[in-house]
Amino acid sequence: MRKVFTGAVTSIRKAESAAVEAVIARLARATADLDPPLAAVDMPTLRANAADLVRRAGSVPIRVASKSVR
Repeated sequence: MRKVFTGAVTSIRKAESAAVEAVIARLARATADLDPPLAAVDMPTLRANAADLVRRAGSVPIRVASKSVR
């Protein structure tokens, strides 16, 4: 059974919440015919988050933690 996030977004303002819900709905439509497991990334949101991370880091180097799946 396919699960799609349907919960309420409560940690951000309502205007941003509507935008987030629109992205989730768009990704759900785009992947509706694909068999899970799968992952979908909204590239504009990823770019905005990365730019915000760089801005907040200032001159501090950013180290991305990762772990390989074995």
